[in-house]
Amino acid sequence: MLGTTASRSFCHTLFHHGRNHLIKTIKPDKSPCEVSALWSHLRYISQNASKPPESLPKLSVTPSSGLVDEKVHIRVSGLRPYETVKLSAELVENKVVFQSYAMYIADRNGQIDLFKDAAESGTYAGVEPMGLFWSISAPKGHRLIKRDVAIPWKVKIRVFPSLEDGPAYLGDTPGTSLLETQVYRSYMKTGVRRISVKEGPFRGSIFIPEGDGPFPAVIDMFGGLVSLVETRAALLASHGYATFALSYMMIDHLPKHFAGIKLQYFLDAFDWYSRQPYVASDRMGLVALCLGGSLAVWTAAHEPRVKAVVNINGMSNEGMMTNGKIDPNSNRLRPDLIYVTEEGVVMRDCFPVEGNKIIPAWQHGAKILILTAGDDLMVNQEFNFKFMEVCPDKYKRNIEHVHFPGAGHFIEPPYTPHCRAVDSKDRIPSMGLIAEKFWDKLMMFGGEPVQHAKAQEVGWIKCLDFLKKSL
Repeated sequence: MLGTTASRSFCHTLFHHGRNHLIKTIKPDKSPCEVSALWSHLRYISQNASKPPESLPKLSVTPSSGLVDEKVHIRVSGLRPYETVKLSAELVENKVVFQSYAMYIADRNGQIDLFKDAAESGTYAGVEPMGLFWSISAPKGHRLIKRDVAIPWKVKIRVFPSLEDGPAYLGDTPGTSLLETQVYRSYMKTGVRRISVKEGPFRGSIFIPEGDGPFPAVIDMFGGLVSLVETRAALLASHGYATFALSYMMIDHLPKHFAGIKLQYFLDAFDWYSRQPYVASDRMGLVALCLGGSLAVWTAAHEPRVKAVVNINGMSNEGMMTNGKIDPNSNRLRPDLIYVTEEGVVMRDCFPVEGNKIIPAWQHGAKILILTAGDDLMVNQEFNFKFMEVCPDKYKRNIEHVHFPGAGHFIEPPYTPHCRAVDSKDRIPSMGLIAEKFWDKLMMFGGEPVQHAKAQEVGWIKCLDFLKKSL
């Protein structure tokens, strides 16, 4: 809540040691901008020093801990009428700092409520209750991925006073925040169990909900540029699904390149998982993104026990799938159409629709939810529109396609940041598609932040509703 100790310490320095002593305590390496910010902050503190505690500025964030897909209500009170302040959020993951901020104007009662008040400017604008979370960003090329889902993110929420003779954005100026608190955001609900899988050829992690099983079960997969991502699997388990985050590349004996991926692996993994005691084998589905989405569609076409598939920006065509394996050299692909912009490598055009057979994932009666992005620069989403066209009429009632025009490739759970491009230099060669001269470039995923944030929020609700109805 209110940084009372720090604030009163500033006041003590200001009032009892005097201006001259305070000047001596300011380090000589401080820039004029930082010195101005500190003095303005001290003046602000002095203005509030005589107020009774109940009328001092306060920051309320509720709940202070919860799942990443839960909304947080942020309110500020005790400000001066129509006062301008900056709100900021900051978290650190894998030693990388992710930050967001927005400028707000208090109402006539000195209050700000992010559920109804509009941000004037910042990393977002307008009425965005969760803007501080979905707009959080890092240096170019970094993607926010939780490495250890058992440990929640610690997000620092701060309020900075407006400055009369200094910059409005004080993110790098220490000691100038008026209010500060921590918010804990988790993928893994208390009571969810995590099991590391090293069973025969299979690698990954299984997340089991709290309570007595067996549970409806999901196999969760990401794309070919990552070895294991546990975030969505942990969150699905937090919503009641026994979820297997399945690796298929870059761990232990698993293939280091696309060319080594064998399709039988996914059928065998499904069969093995169906025999686990906590799994309701008649209520199994797949949720997957990118290449994982394509593999989920293929699995549904070959495994009659698949009841539901959520395909997130995965192409629903055979494409690289040849003779029971992934073949980047397939004549169905056009790697010569991969190009580079100022931002990075765009792969989308190397997957032409012509001459590519659609995978008949509908043929065993599985329910299918397809989520696609209109600004996906990674893969060609025309295949999913064609999937809807060629699907026989008797199966179309089982399929829902939701298209998000301004979204990018990585549609993930809500209130997590948009990633337009990522540094994948160490993984690009594994694809076998991109010319070596492009290996030092960023990989483009596309998307516009606001539209992408809306897609993640709506898409996740669609996903959970679909799984509830289908499993």
